[in-house]
Amino acid sequence: MPVLAIGLSDVVAIEAGGYHACAVKSAGELFCWGDYELRTIGDASLGSFVLTPTLFTWRSGAGTDCGGGGLHGCIVLVGGSAECAGVAGDWLGAGMDLSSDAPPTPVVGTDISPVSSIDANFRNTCALGTTGDVRCWGEGDSGQLGNGDTSDSDVPISVIWAG
Repeated sequence: MPVLAIGLSDVVAIEAGGYHACAVKSAGELFCWGDYELRTIGDASLGSFVLTPTLFTWRSGAGTDCGGGGLHGCIVLVGGSAECAGVAGDWLGAGMDLSSDAPPTPVVGTDISPVSSIDANFRNTCALGTTGDVRCWGEGDSGQLGNGDTSDSDVPISVIWAG
């Protein structure tokens, strides 16, 4: 049975990840709750579990949308840039396969800016640009990056539309 997320109102975006959930309020504040042992939002100081929506301060300020993956979380910041945080891997979009867990890290590849929305899966992420372009990054072993290949990418790459 659904339960009320305590203390949230005026929400403009919400996303559930594998181990956590996050919401962005109209003023751009990011609130998250769930299992942070994996640092999916990049704040290990809170311990293993955050049981109620808690304000997170991302390095670059207010957000407009969020995406929750199994091992990471991402936010679209006011102005259209994106940042991801979480367990090390190419799904963070940092331009390298990070070898250690990352705090909020800018997604490289300014060609995806301005980003209007973002969605994260277990080990990959896709961003929608304001012009309708879609870029994805992370694991691609099942073709989930949409570029006609099964290679991984640590930077955003264009989705190739069929038909």
